[in-house]
Amino acid sequence: MLAHEEMRCESALAAPEELASLVLDLLSLKVATTVAELDAVLGATLLVQQKGAEEMSRLITATLDTLYAQQLVERGEGEEQAAEGEKTLAVTEEGAAAFGASVAPADSCVLRKDLLSTLKSGVNFSSHLHLLYIVAPYDLTCAIDWDLYYKEFSSLPDSEKALLERAGISMVRIVQQIASRAPLHEGDTALRLYLALLMQHIWRQYELSGQCFESDTDAIIHYSPQQEPHVEVAARFGVERGWLQAALQQTVSHAAAIARFAETMGVNR
Repeated sequence: MLAHEEMRCESALAAPEELASLVLDLLSLKVATTVAELDAVLGATLLVQQKGAEEMSRLITATLDTLYAQQLVERGEGEEQAAEGEKTLAVTEEGAAAFGASVAPADSCVLRKDLLSTLKSGVNFSSHLHLLYIVAPYDLTCAIDWDLYYKEFSSLPDSEKALLERAGISMVRIVQQIASRAPLHEGDTALRLYLALLMQHIWRQYELSGQCFESDTDAIIHYSPQQEPHVEVAARFGVERGWLQAALQQTVSHAAAIARFAETMGVNR
């Protein structure tokens, strides 16, 4: 152990998504309202000690450009004549929603697109698959049983396939993905659909329990995992029971975040 090279202490803010989340938090809480104030606050972090002040300023500028492009942050009105570092920065409605729901900036764009697509195409509640797809976490992943995926996908009714198609989930691409068996990455449409199919097996058992809630999101948040056949579902999809339990908790948290995000954005009205 002594012969091995010591691990280097790296700031988590070196990851662009982590720095973007922190900047959005600082602006949302009004800890900083200008680029100069962001420089001052972030100047006290480990990252500036590792990267230097000049590189830190460049990272802040790049992060703000990303947040501008994602429409989460905007420059204040009437700031054209102000020096670049003194221009007021404001969080947009979508930025406030992402902050309030604890949704990562990059994920908020995908989430808003999913919700708007749902409003246009509607949600099929006959099996709740579309709802489960919407609440499937973007950063959740697992090994894919491609033969099972094909079987589950093929058994979907035509009405459900048509709804997924209208929601932007290309059936052609899903079939091509199953045929090629290429690796899937976090947030991939095909992977999230696979996770929704997995969760649907648990949901079907939940439906048989006869419990009723005012809304489907409320049902997701309040269901009792002890009623679900975790062992059977885990064995069917070839995942560990511990992974399945963690995935259920993550899905519940994501569903609650979506509810808060939608409430702030007014999407649910």
